[in-house]
Amino acid sequence: MKKIEKNKKFLDENLVNKLKEITKLFETNIELAIIKGENQEETEDIIQMSTEIAATSEKISVRVYEKNNVEILDKGIDLTKLPAVVILNENKEFSRIKYTAVPTGHELSSFILAMYNVSGPGQKLTDEILGRIKKLNKKINIKLGVVLNCTRCPDTVQSSQRIAVENKNIDVEIIDVFSHKDFKTKYDIINVPAMVINNNKLYFGQLSIEEVLEILEQQ
Repeated sequence: MKKIEKNKKFLDENLVNKLKEITKLFETNIELAIIKGENQEETEDIIQMSTEIAATSEKISVRVYEKNNVEILDKGIDLTKLPAVVILNENKEFSRIKYTAVPTGHELSSFILAMYNVSGPGQKLTDEILGRIKKLNKKINIKLGVVLNCTRCPDTVQSSQRIAVENKNIDVEIIDVFSHKDFKTKYDIINVPAMVINNNKLYFGQLSIEEVLEILEQQ
């Protein structure tokens, strides 16, 4: 195993300052709950990245859990793929957003928006879109295969997790296909972003919130 780099930093000063401005808008406290996995290097990277993000705001805390921790087991989180970071809301409830990936590269912006949406006030939605989201009355699991340097992936990720925040029937897991090649192989993912619905149906492409909604409404 490659030796973990000491004093590794993910956020430069410019990014830290931008994050501080964004996190000033947060309304409630959130927790970045890191669940350890067998890959020590990736686990340490997720811890480091989450710690750097949390340092930009008193409203963000970080806690590291073993996968057999009772508190984690009680939250309804899919622990099949680890390590991961999940966002817990102010009541320590699972926000139904899980990153089975280090939220860096183009996925950093998606992760920041996920925190903003969970903490509030969140990205604005039209009444029409919000109404459609609220009408989704079936349990739907979304797994999104991404790579961290993908410029097309964030739109699909951000659309999906925005829906999950507004509807408790929807949960989203963002999976780095380079780190989890078994996932890539299982679903024969030839391109990203790749959306797997309920471990069954596969969709590809850069999708707006309207396009993701259309897919979910068909389930």
